[in-house]
Amino acid sequence: MANNWGEAWIKHIESMDLDAVGLDRGRNYAMSEWRLDLDIKPGLASTDARAGRRVVYEARLEIPVLTEEEIDKIVSVIANNTSATAALLDGDLDMTLLGAAANVGVDLLPGSVTATCDCRHQGAVCRHVGAVVYLLGDAIEADPFELLRLRGLERTDLIKAVSAARSGAAPEIPEGTEIASTAYAREAGDLPNQPDVPATARAMPPFPTEPPPSAPFTADGLARLGADAAERALALLNR
Repeated sequence: MANNWGEAWIKHIESMDLDAVGLDRGRNYAMSEWRLDLDIKPGLASTDARAGRRVVYEARLEIPVLTEEEIDKIVSVIANNTSATAALLDGDLDMTLLGAAANVGVDLLPGSVTATCDCRHQGAVCRHVGAVVYLLGDAIEADPFELLRLRGLERTDLIKAVSAARSGAAPEIPEGTEIASTAYAREAGDLPNQPDVPATARAMPPFPTEPPPSAPFTADGLARLGADAAERALALLNR
């Protein structure tokens, strides 16, 4: 299991049906002395790879962007998870989001990629595109939100959507429950009839056990206290 987003990206791409040799050459090329600037946009990561002092190849890795329905599901997953929301507002992306999103049918890591390059390489993946894969891994490890940008979801848009979902979320009300505002707005009906006042005060039932020896009262004392309270209550009802 990956420990960070960058590692998860690399393991996922390496597990796909791509040119393993091209990926391996790309890893070495990304670590070479050539300075490669990675450009990340929604659905596209690219770099201008040099093959000499004057020859430049544009290597491109196209990624499917998330649909609006998938983005809504991601927003809902985060908004309903306090720790994930706190991490988001703190500028972090909780790794548990990877599994939580998958549980609602959204794969944050792409199911397919399209590799293209201006060079004459005949295989599926040239070393220039391979370098893009590993440069992306570094970029995503440094800032996991780069993965979401690649999938078409910007950090600011995600924060706004999650904040709106949490502030506008209505609490779940069980079926048949009457809302307080509706109950208070309803016209008051007649009060129920009062029960008949008993003729005499009822005696308290006996206690099932004796109080412990250390108690500051006795069963007989409590019985007399209860009888006195019942007599006083009856007197108030007969006024």
